[in-house]
Amino acid sequence: MIPLHAFTFNPAQLHLQTASRPISHSNPTNFLKNYHYSSSCVAQLRLVLAVPHLFTLGLTFGDGLVVLSSILNLLLLLELSMQNSSVNNTIIQSKSVGKCIRQTLVLCDKADLLINDDFQTLMPPDMHSLRSRVIKLCKTIFIDLEWSRRILDRVWKSCYYAVICRIRRAALSVEQKNWTEMLISKFVKELCVFANDFPHLRSSACLYIGDLRRYAWLICGVEKYRNLALLCYRKSVKLDEKNGIALNQLGLLVQETNPTCALLYFLLADNASLPFDGAYTNVISLLKREEQKEDPTVAILEHCFTCFRQPCFEELSTKWSEYIMSQLETRHAFHVALSINVIILAATTSLKRGKEIELQSLSKLFFRISRLLIRNLEEWCVIEAEGADLRRRRASSSDGSVEETKIAGKEKRYCSRSSSLEKDVVSEEDEIAVDTDEIMVEMDGTVIKADESSFSKRNNDTQHRVQTLLVALLHAATSLAPHVCNDRVPSALHCQYEDFCQQLVQFLNLLELHLEGKSENLWQLGGLTPWCLLPRFLQGFVKSSHTPVEFAEFFVYTPKNSIKESKMKSMAKLWLAHDTEKEQIRTSLPLYVVPQEDVLLQRLEVMKKILKKDKLIVAIAEGTFRSLDMKKDKAEVRKALRWINTHISKDGRLRIVPCSTPEMCAEKLVTQAPTTSTVFVTVLTLLMIGTNRVIKPITVENVEDFCARYDKAEKDFLLCH
Repeated sequence: MIPLHAFTFNPAQLHLQTASRPISHSNPTNFLKNYHYSSSCVAQLRLVLAVPHLFTLGLTFGDGLVVLSSILNLLLLLELSMQNSSVNNTIIQSKSVGKCIRQTLVLCDKADLLINDDFQTLMPPDMHSLRSRVIKLCKTIFIDLEWSRRILDRVWKSCYYAVICRIRRAALSVEQKNWTEMLISKFVKELCVFANDFPHLRSSACLYIGDLRRYAWLICGVEKYRNLALLCYRKSVKLDEKNGIALNQLGLLVQETNPTCALLYFLLADNASLPFDGAYTNVISLLKREEQKEDPTVAILEHCFTCFRQPCFEELSTKWSEYIMSQLETRHAFHVALSINVIILAATTSLKRGKEIELQSLSKLFFRISRLLIRNLEEWCVIEAEGADLRRRRASSSDGSVEETKIAGKEKRYCSRSSSLEKDVVSEEDEIAVDTDEIMVEMDGTVIKADESSFSKRNNDTQHRVQTLLVALLHAATSLAPHVCNDRVPSALHCQYEDFCQQLVQFLNLLELHLEGKSENLWQLGGLTPWCLLPRFLQGFVKSSHTPVEFAEFFVYTPKNSIKESKMKSMAKLWLAHDTEKEQIRTSLPLYVVPQEDVLLQRLEVMKKILKKDKLIVAIAEGTFRSLDMKKDKAEVRKALRWINTHISKDGRLRIVPCSTPEMCAEKLVTQAPTTSTVFVTVLTLLMIGTNRVIKPITVENVEDFCARYDKAEKDFLLCH
């Protein structure tokens, strides 16, 4: 006998253990009696590892199976023990989290009472200790993914936001502002701990930290806090782009310095997957505040969202088009792209508010300007290509011809008008550097070329301008597609959208663009580098189910049918299938029915019903009629004969065919038919015959099944008409 290796016993992980005595052949399961088990995975593993050694102990095959069965039962007990332990741990943990949640909510209610009751101090003294208790409880609650966000929101409102609102209502001295600045810094540190310890709360924590930084900027007037708030909001949008609240906060932060950009962020927040409810209200408030300023984009939005009238809109749209053209002439690509993005988002927002006329008007306005925009982009690319060719020729020769001078002048006219940091995507320092590098020094009648890096920088600037405007065009194409390609808008608007997409596809192929690239965050649509979003919008343009374009090494325009056209095509397919089925059923129905003798005797009422059908002719074999005549001593036979004699001379729909059997009668009827047409004959019987979908000239069918099939066909397809 070979003894089984002994297993050590550990109180933390209960293992199998046996005595050192050998296993008895007479009772092969005795070695399991002294085993101890627990929910430990190690115990299960050791049981499995012990299985291969069982058959080395000299056990018979039957005893080995008994031992294996016992081991499997033990494994099942271990698994059940583990499941019960897991369930118990979950219940205990949920009870602990529930208790902490209740305590946190009670403390938040106390904080609300403290804030509302004490009006003598900026912050009640008990708030510090109360907030410390809340933070301690939150470290337990935030492990739970279901409740963590809701509790963090509740804690923010009661322990942080309420305190800041109370401070902002007071007239603060210099010392109080310094104290508030320190308090906000402490709040930021506490929220930073939450963001670091709980990654699933990082987006919300960044949002609240951004709010704290924004309030510090509003209270203390330090520009550093505004920049920090901007970074926090952008981080929050990057972590959770579906939630529109961080985009709304970005709009609040920039509405004083850049109202158009603030409109962009508010509209993005309203069009997000989880839109912020107050974003549209912020749009209306900002439009009313900027009503007196002569901004064409703001004027159009204010007119569409407040009091839309078509004649006034046409006048405003003319001014807006002139503004866009003036910006294109000076290559202020950022201004043009920003205005287009705002117009497109305003169109989709109008539809959400049930303003379909405004959507159509804004869409038509964009389609009109898009033609001019794409034409300008093509000219920019041509001029840039000429400039690149000029630089290559200058590199090979130091002499400049008259043609080169003309191209240089044209290049300078289009490329030297860069914007400042607040006006365009190029900073003021870059503009000065470009202008300095463009100075051409004349010596002895020879034009000396500028430094090669200046041309490279200018080339990048032009490329960024083109990409910025392309992002705006692609944004329009993807945003308007679901709303324009439907049956609620006029066909003319749909055609305008298709023409725009065709022009856009041609220009994209001209630039030889591809879909590769990092997908940047949406907040950059209002930032200083909107061209970074080009890969994202290219991918969205191709992958959208509404846009009429595909990509296979190059962009291909593939027009898609509108919903109405798709419905019409589907209906046409259904009607075709319906007509095909109708024709199949019609052709499968016979002209003649030939009943057998037992059918006339036992199903005479059914035959009477069949004879009433206008399209059917009942043919009876002469042999069948003679057989009935020989049995006329029976009542049912006499009844059948009277029915035959009554109808045989009326309208020719009941005939006696000179044949001995119904089968021969059917064959004769088929052969007598004209060669130009096919006659179908059905022999009626009492036998149950399965359905045969193959259409033949002669078929045999149960009389009741045939009658039911004919009635259904007559009802569904109105064969009588």
